[in-house]
Amino acid sequence: MALLLAATSAAVYSRAIGYGFVDFDDGHFVQDNPFVREGLTARSIRWAVTAHLTFDAWPYLDYWQPVTVLSRLLDVEMFGMDPRGHHATNILLHGLSTALLFLALDSMTRTAGGGFWRSAFAAALWGVHPLRVESVVWITERKDVLAGLFWMLTLLVYHRYVRRPGAGRMAAVAAVFALGLMAKPFLITLPFVLVLLDYWPLRRFAPGEGWRGAARLVREKIALFAMTVAATAIGIRSQMRIGYLSSLAQEPLPMRIAGALVDYVRYLTRLAWPYPMALPRPDSPDWPPAVILACALVVFLVTAVAWRLRGSRPYLIVGWLWFLGVLVPVIGFVQPGKIPLTDRYTYLSHIGLIVAVTWGTADVLAARFARGLAPAGAAVLVTCAMASILQARYWKDPLTLFGHAVAVTRDNFVAHYALGHALAAEGRMSEAAAQYEIGRAIRPAPAENTMGTMLAAEGHLDEAVAHFREAVKSDPRYADAHNNLGVVLLRQGKVAEARRAYETALRYRPRHAGALFNLARLAAAEGHADEALALLAGALAANPDLDGAYYSRANVLAAAGRFPEAEADYRRALRLRPANADAHNNLGRVLALQGRRAEAMTEYDAALALVPGHALAAANRAELTASPPTGGAVEAP
Repeated sequence: MALLLAATSAAVYSRAIGYGFVDFDDGHFVQDNPFVREGLTARSIRWAVTAHLTFDAWPYLDYWQPVTVLSRLLDVEMFGMDPRGHHATNILLHGLSTALLFLALDSMTRTAGGGFWRSAFAAALWGVHPLRVESVVWITERKDVLAGLFWMLTLLVYHRYVRRPGAGRMAAVAAVFALGLMAKPFLITLPFVLVLLDYWPLRRFAPGEGWRGAARLVREKIALFAMTVAATAIGIRSQMRIGYLSSLAQEPLPMRIAGALVDYVRYLTRLAWPYPMALPRPDSPDWPPAVILACALVVFLVTAVAWRLRGSRPYLIVGWLWFLGVLVPVIGFVQPGKIPLTDRYTYLSHIGLIVAVTWGTADVLAARFARGLAPAGAAVLVTCAMASILQARYWKDPLTLFGHAVAVTRDNFVAHYALGHALAAEGRMSEAAAQYEIGRAIRPAPAENTMGTMLAAEGHLDEAVAHFREAVKSDPRYADAHNNLGVVLLRQGKVAEARRAYETALRYRPRHAGALFNLARLAAAEGHADEALALLAGALAANPDLDGAYYSRANVLAAAGRFPEAEADYRRALRLRPANADAHNNLGRVLALQGRRAEAMTEYDAALALVPGHALAAANRAELTASPPTGGAVEAP
């Protein structure tokens, strides 16, 4: 049965193997990530393990997930950047998780009024439900399917411990749980779920023990809860560093609780009716008080009923609290309250609901409708599988995915921008501009910034400046728009205005790598070497993979005669962007000035291979051939 469930679940999503990457997070997390593109190397493995512990991994990571990154490196080692292999791994991991969920449920419920077929149905429903599409088909969401695998493994290993407790077996639980946390910190709720499973189906609470029993079982898992606290601290600090969290002053706690209550009900109803499904989804609106009160009443009533029936139907309270608890990290209590309703957040939280619904339905209907349960269950599974197959088709390319999101959602400015980018990449500029204009009507500042970026790339500088100015007028704290405005003003020769724009960006985001880098280039061009070096150090602290900053710093160091340091920075820049002909030329010049003629000749040849008409590289090569170098023919910073 486990093999059948794994194969069926994988088959539902198998068409995705022929799809490509999606220009929505797949880029900076996979395609454009220089460490991932290396495959399994000493440098990339070290980065995977340590990057977010030093909190300098953005934009290639949003939180610490070394196991997930290592799985991506292994994919690249086996398949290169062919998306088919990456998709196949996601699908395989999800199929394995479906099988493991069945095994865990079946083994845990054998003595608790469970059943083989209930476990099989629950696992199958979870595996083929259309809300799984986003987690399985989106390459970026490797963290979901990998964390899901470790979640199911933890359940199995924990049940093994329960059957025969021992320090070694609890250590095994902790080890598997740790791997899960390093795949995705979302697993911080798993120890809480294990305590729920102690109540049902494992029945580890002694009669009359009450809360004392819960305290005893929590103490037993103290190491797991300690790991949860550590992972939470790392995650919160990382998210704060990149600006994903807001303070209670910005988003008061009552507002967060209100948004969470509404979203709990929305996630609850999506188990039965998951539509519309789209990526990206619009932010949650401001809900009127009547909606908030109604949702609070629903949550209260469901909780009260489940609690009242805890003696006769304990799976109801376990499944309901599983659902409520697992969503806590992403329901708006920690992040800003107005967050989109997200399909992938149901990947593990809906298991609790599915278990409650499966066992409850079987218990209520088994006596009178026993013969109809099997065909009804089969019909539900077939319907869900077909819905998943149809939904997965929208992921075949960015135009289809984002066009679908625009079609089925309202006020979705992110979808309009994403569709605009996809159309622009296809060369369909008038259609792209139309999508940006729609997004502009919904959320002006980001749309103006995007329009400005597109117009600047096409050389329409005055129009680009106008859009960037509108962006910062709509949102004065929009650091990216201030920085982009400075870039275009500098191209127009307006140096003082460009400087003010960069400084304004830094006022609102002091660690804005782009603004620091651009100010450094201005300082270097004006001969302020020390100021330029300090700014470049700040840019690299904010983004250690900014190859242009290494290149610019190397130029400043070379001009100051600090050749060994310049050489090191040129090599760092080339590791990140090997096709930089100017860096090859300048590195050659620094090597030649240190008397390393053969190495210098190799770098000049590399520059000329990339750009056959590279005048400086040709001149430097000719000079080196004729006589020892005496000057510094390098590209300007």
